[in-house]
Formats: sequence, C-alpha cells, structure tokens
Amino acid sequence: MRFLEALSLLMVGMASPALLVLDDAHWLDRASAEFVAYLVRRLDTLPLTVVVTLRPEDASADDPLVAAIDRRAGRGGLTRLDLDRLDVDQVAELVEAAGRDRREAGELHRRSEGVPLFLVAYLTADDEDPTDLGQLLAARRTGLTELARQLLTAASAIGRSFEFEVLREVSARTEDEMVIGLEELVGRGLLRELPDGTGLDFTHERLREATYQSATWVRRRLLHRRIAEALVARSPARAPDPATVAAVAHHYRLAGLASEAAESFTEAGHLARRLHAPQAAAEHYRAALALGHPDRAMLHLWMGELLTLAGEYGPALAELEAAAALLEGGALGGAEQRIGDVYRRLGNWELADRHLKAAEQLVEAVADRAGVLADRAVVAARRLDEDRSGRLAAEALELAGQSGDPSALAHVHNTLGLLDDAPDRSRYHLAESLAFAERAGDVTRQVAALNNLAQMERREGNLDRATELTRRALALVAQMGDRHREAALHNNLADLLHTSGLPHEAMDHLKRAVALFAEVGTEPGTLEPEVWKLVEW
Repeated sequence: MRFLEALSLLMVGMASPALLVLDDAHWLDRASAEFVAYLVRRLDTLPLTVVVTLRPEDASADDPLVAAIDRRAGRGGLTRLDLDRLDVDQVAELVEAAGRDRREAGELHRRSEGVPLFLVAYLTADDEDPTDLGQLLAARRTGLTELARQLLTAASAIGRSFEFEVLREVSARTEDEMVIGLEELVGRGLLRELPDGTGLDFTHERLREATYQSATWVRRRLLHRRIAEALVARSPARAPDPATVAAVAHHYRLAGLASEAAESFTEAGHLARRLHAPQAAAEHYRAALALGHPDRAMLHLWMGELLTLAGEYGPALAELEAAAALLEGGALGGAEQRIGDVYRRLGNWELADRHLKAAEQLVEAVADRAGVLADRAVVAARRLDEDRSGRLAAEALELAGQSGDPSALAHVHNTLGLLDDAPDRSRYHLAESLAFAERAGDVTRQVAALNNLAQMERREGNLDRATELTRRALALVAQMGDRHREAALHNNLADLLHTSGLPHEAMDHLKRAVALFAEVGTEPGTLEPEVWKLVEW
C-alpha cells in the first residue's frame, strides 16, 4: 500500500493538477489495474482526473479497476458513459472519414451491427472477411470455462437466438450448470438476454459464426440432430408452428438425416401454403425435392400450383410438366388441367384447349370432370365457338349437380354467369356461384364470383356496389397470393374509382396493377399483352 501511495504522489508531483488517460483498460495487467484502482479510490484527495475506457465484458470477473469504478459510482464524483452501438448515420460518417463511398454504410452497418471495433476491422481490411476480425472474435472466447465453452458451441448451432430450455436439452446440462455457464457468457458480453425474457442471443452474428466454425464437423452434426429432436418434442402435434417445422427440417438436413429433413420440409410447405405464403411453401417443397423425397410427382405439382399463383408461368409450366411425366390416371388429368389453366392465363387458347381436352379424358371424379368441362367452355368462348361452349357448359352443370360438390357448383355457375348474355340469368348464376363458394370455403371461387358480379354492376351503372364487390375480392385475393388476378383487380378498381371521380386513389391502384402485371408472365420483364388484358375469369 505504501508503494502505491508513493507512486501516486510521484505521478501527481510531476504535473499538478494531472490528467491520466487509459484506453482499453480491460487489457491492463493485474498490478497496473490495482494501481489505477487505488487512484480511483483516492480521487477526493488527489489533484487528479482519470479518464478510462474499457469493455467490462472483456475484463476478468475479479478485476480490481472495475470493482473500484462500480464502488465509486455509488458515491458520486464519477461520470459514466455507456456507449450504444453506432447507427447507420454514424457509420456513414466513419465510412467517409476513411475515404470510402458513403453508400457502403448500409452494408457495413449490417455486417458490423454497429460495433465500432468490428466496423474498423471491416474498413481497414483488404477483403470482405477481415483476418483481424477473426482474431478478435477468437480472443473474445479465450479464458472461458469448459462449461461455458460447451454451452456457447451448442447455442451457436441453434441459431442467433435461442430458448433456455432448448439449449438445456441440446447441451444435456442441468439447470444449475446452465445458470452458471450462461451467467459467465452474459458477463463476458458474448450472449445477452432478450428484452422480452423469452431467451438469449449472441451479441454479434459473426461471433456465433466463428464459434460454430470452431466446432468439429462430427460435433455439429450431433448438435443439429439434438436440436431437431428437441424442437419436435416441444412442438404441439395438433397445431405445429410453421417456423418451428421449417427449423426442424433445417437442423435435420445439417445433421445429415436427409429422409427426416425431406419429410419436415414437405410438412413446412403444407403449413406455409395454408397460411397463404406461396413463396415460402415453394422453397420448402424445393428443398424436399433436393433431399430426395419419394413423392416427387406431387412435389412438382404443388410447386407448379404455387408458381402459378406467383405469376411465374414459365417455371410453373416446367414444374407441372415434370409432375405430368411422373403421374398417371386421374392424377395426370389434374396436372393437365393445371397446365391448361396456365395457358388460359397467358391467353394461349389453343394450348389451353389441348391440355384441358387431355384432362377431360383422364379425370375420374365427377366433380373434377365438371370443372374441366367448365374450363373448356370458357376457352371455347374465347375461340368464338359459341355452340361448343354452350354444350360444354350445360354438361358441366349437369355433372356438378350430380356430384353435389359446392366447389364444383361454384366453378360451373361462375362459368355460366360469364358466358350468358342475358343479364338476369348471368346475375343468378354468379350469385349462386358466390353462395356455393362461401359454403365450400373456396376462396378462389369467391374471388372470381365477386369480381364478375362487380363487372356486371359496373355495366349497369351501379358504381358503388361494383366498387364494394371489387374491394372484397381484392382483400381475398391478396390472402391467396394470386399476383395476376390481384393485378387485374387493382386495375378494375382503378377504372371504377376514376369513373367515380376519385382520380388520386385510382392512380394508386393503377400503379400497383402495373407493378404486378410487369412481374407476371413466362419470362421476367417480357411484355405479354394477353396477361394485361385480364378483366373477368
């Protein structure tokens, strides 16, 4: 103690008052830390100001300087500044100061997550993966106990965020061990508790990545299998969460369990589809195919249906044709009908009729046959063959009545409403279509009937009623994810609003229609006039 007192008096005697600045004080050796702690405790009696910068998470648990600062903070006479991470604007200032293009700020902020130390590493690196950053991340993990290191590795396999119980099951540790290890990791600034109290996450994604990569391939596969099994055990069988099922599939795949992963990806696709998330569903089905799922035909068919809704007609046809090559009988007829529907959407009536005729010969269920005949009736009308169109529609109605299937009846009545020139009969059929579609819970048929009823009201001058029906159809089609028909409905609504004297709202819907129409077709960016002509269906 006398030595520290003599040393402090010597330092103050050299310049009084004195200023002592210490940067990165967490790297001080023990003796130096004890000396600065001694100064902090005696600031009231010394003509001295001390400025210290440190990262508490990088200091040892019994660091004397950190302890002295904490005690001093309780007595006053100390100003403590806890620095937040940099925001995008602050990153942009540093990017410019480093002589770099300000437009890089967004990407650099994303990669560094606003941590100044990591940002500097990126700014001074010659490539996108700074060696210095890797060394910094490795240094953050040095000195961990074996328990903390094992927990951190297990957590890195789960993901950026994780629940306490999932980590406990994966790590096979007791609750007491979990508390001890996690408190160490939080104290070192490697993990942090989520604000809502649901779990923890890594303080930086690169830290998680570096920890994960430090584990052996064998250990990673073991961890991913345990994670998948833990998630399955925690997922309710009756109402599985789509995100959890997709996570299970992801972990099974990384565990090298292809069959289990393929089944889980297929289930995730079904769940995403029910939630009207076609793009996510298609990604899951595609992953199941890549993993060798045995039901390749149906996966191709489902992907074709989803791509049709997305308006990606070229890829949709490729998937549907791949399904048709693997199917036979009634299932093949269903694929042919879907191919015909894509060609209908593209306005290629000849190819649409060819595939629908093939479907008619193959489908087995009476309700399915009624739907195919209804589609053929519409195509015949577009090809100006009114006699054949009428015969096909009449036969479709008879079959739909025999089946008693409300979706088939909705489909056929909608077709008759489109084709009948007599307003009263047309209105009757469209009203019947809507009623049957609502009874069946068939959103596709509800949208068609609502839109076609709206067009009838518009022709009769009932603009308010037409607008109301179109808005209802638009709300439903947005849930379905059918981009082509959503574009058509925005366009129809724009026309109605413009005619009603609401030009600004009309322009908003017209812009949305144009943006959607531009994304629909066989090739991105290709102008296909028939696609833009869709008004009724």
